[in-house]
Amino acid sequence: MGNEDDMTIKLYEDNPYLVENKAIVVSNENGIIVLDRTPFFAKGGGQEAEGGFIDEYEVGAVYEKDGIVYHECVSDLKVNQEVTCKINFEKRYDHMQQHTGEHILSGVVENKYGYKNVGFHIAEHSMRVDYNGYLNEEQLLAVEKKANDVIRQNIAIYQGYPDGDDARLEGFRFKKEIEGDIRIVDIEGVDCCACCGTHLKSTAEVGMIKIISSTKYKNGVRLNVLCGDRALDYYNVILKQSNVLSQLLSSNILELADGVNQLTQKKILLEKEVSSLKEELLYFKVKELVKSQEEAIFSFENIDNKSLKKMSLMLREHCDKDIFLFSELDGRLSYIFLSNSRNLQELNEEFKRDFGAKGGGSTKSVSGSVVSDVDTITKWMHDRIYKSHVT
Repeated sequence: MGNEDDMTIKLYEDNPYLVENKAIVVSNENGIIVLDRTPFFAKGGGQEAEGGFIDEYEVGAVYEKDGIVYHECVSDLKVNQEVTCKINFEKRYDHMQQHTGEHILSGVVENKYGYKNVGFHIAEHSMRVDYNGYLNEEQLLAVEKKANDVIRQNIAIYQGYPDGDDARLEGFRFKKEIEGDIRIVDIEGVDCCACCGTHLKSTAEVGMIKIISSTKYKNGVRLNVLCGDRALDYYNVILKQSNVLSQLLSSNILELADGVNQLTQKKILLEKEVSSLKEELLYFKVKELVKSQEEAIFSFENIDNKSLKKMSLMLREHCDKDIFLFSELDGRLSYIFLSNSRNLQELNEEFKRDFGAKGGGSTKSVSGSVVSDVDTITKWMHDRIYKSHVT
């Protein structure tokens, strides 16, 4: 990757608010660029790179290896060329809100319950945080309230490399052993942690912390958390949907659960009524079919499998002939064959062979489905069974 041995490559300016700076291209091999200094955050510690531009060229992945930051940036930039680096600050600030919010939450959880953060990742639309102990709903509400109290205290946040005798280097939170200089992010009285991520100047900038969901995970809990603008955007979506539901249900927005419960109960009663009417309708339809048709081949439209099965049983009670039922629903034919006089498994195998039907059963009863039209099917049945056209 070029002559980097004599270069001092800074992982990033220790100023997360730095939007733009100048840099010199150290190497550019196949769209992988190394700069003498960079404002871009290299993916790591659960935080993604925010990206941006080097001159007019868009930066993709940014990652660090052996103290050198590599930028995926397809370009014709030349070695020793001075360039302007500009980060995607909107994404950077979002990551700062999420990451600082996680530190506040993790500090509160450890101080209050002694549980440690054992997993963390900022995704595009959510943030996942794992702890090595379980928190119930009441405890989560308490943690969330305390975390938001910390936000309102507007505590200044330290991020940097303390001197060797700095008290911050004693008892800080970390997930793995660290060699060399240690970068510390300190929220006084709340959390002191070894961290490579980008953070805000003050807890007040986090805005708010909202725990969206929690699930048991391994021996602890996994939280889905939103901070800052993400939490506000989420609240606005929920509020918009709640207003729509409030109008549809003619219910107070704070009483939507009661409104939905009442609607659910009405739905259950209506479904029972519809089921009863369908049973009655099927009964009369069966009686008419038995009277009007000499042959027991029946075809219908929009009768579901459950109703078709009920109809076959009712027809069996009123008809001693072989029964062949078809119902067309959503472009597919369902079928049920019943017989006391022939081997339906053999007939079904022939039917499946000729039409690509899917189904099975016993010698006296088979069912399945097929993609075909009713006229073609009934003619096939006529030719195989009755030897005369069914009208």
